[in-house]
Amino acid sequence: MEVLYDRGPSVPPSVDRWVAGSGYLIGGQLVLTAAHVVDHRQGLGDDERVLVRTVPGTEYAADVLLVCDRDSEIDLALLKIVDSDFTEVLPPAAFARVDRDSSATVEGCWAVGFPQFGEADPVLEEGSRRDTWHIHGHILPGGKLRAGLLALQVNDTPRPLPDGSLAGSEWQGMSGAVVFVSDLHVGELAVGVVVEHHRPEGESALTVTPITALAGLPAAAQWWQQLGVTRPGQLPVLPPPPVLVRGGRASADQAWRSHWDPRARGVERAARPGWFFTGRRRALGELVGWLCAPPERVDPLRVVTGGPGSGKSAVLARLVTLSDPAYRAAMPVPLTADDPVFALPAGTIDLAVHL
Repeated sequence: MEVLYDRGPSVPPSVDRWVAGSGYLIGGQLVLTAAHVVDHRQGLGDDERVLVRTVPGTEYAADVLLVCDRDSEIDLALLKIVDSDFTEVLPPAAFARVDRDSSATVEGCWAVGFPQFGEADPVLEEGSRRDTWHIHGHILPGGKLRAGLLALQVNDTPRPLPDGSLAGSEWQGMSGAVVFVSDLHVGELAVGVVVEHHRPEGESALTVTPITALAGLPAAAQWWQQLGVTRPGQLPVLPPPPVLVRGGRASADQAWRSHWDPRARGVERAARPGWFFTGRRRALGELVGWLCAPPERVDPLRVVTGGPGSGKSAVLARLVTLSDPAYRAAMPVPLTADDPVFALPAGTIDLAVHL
């Protein structure tokens, strides 16, 4: 979405009345953007207003719900669309933190915004000339450590206007675009917001405020609540830690993180923390007893079957993961003696294949 801040008709002629930036609808009526796009303002004057404009061109009134002040040096703002005509329903975005101690590159970064070089012929009926631009790139965790910011290296170079009349940065207007990382197993994870293009760093280097910068704010709890993050200290980490190969057992499989672990914990996506598995005690007890018994020559197989959503994958994942001693030791709460899997010896399962 485009974010449009109207300073009102009373501004001096030398000051631009309209400030344009980018934003992203992160779920419900909430739009995440950069604080400077709305001039770090929360309470607006009578002649000031904030609008968000969709890609098709529809404009909606919005309020500044939360905004970081200039002194905080955290350039984030959260808007709420208050227009009754807005009926879009989207699920909330998921967030992640970048491991600043990692030497690995965070690949698969992308954002969509409205940079100044995207201006061409009018693309909306009212005469707007700025179109969307979809960027891809990567983040090196060791960049901008002292500033507490992230450096996004964009794969493409900006396109100047044909007449070469651009003033300032070609990326102007990209501020406020939310940067996501595409994870093959987890999905799209938001890590921060584009806030600046500092020319000496390169024509395709954008500065990003990480979402984890909120942790240092007095209003951090309010921010996390609005963003739908219940446990900010347990956000997924990017880049993900390398898969550990332990003797060629099941934990070496890349499906461990994307399938076995979340199913064993009773969640749909690995990005969600917590342990919610309950029930299926009879099935687990029978399978643990079979796995612990001597092999049967005549009947060496077992098939777990049931209707959709009945818990087949969760039962199997429970056995696979808790056969791994390291995984079991890392559980926040140890298994109790009455748990059907308690008696499963470590290393019982040598190989698990997810197809």
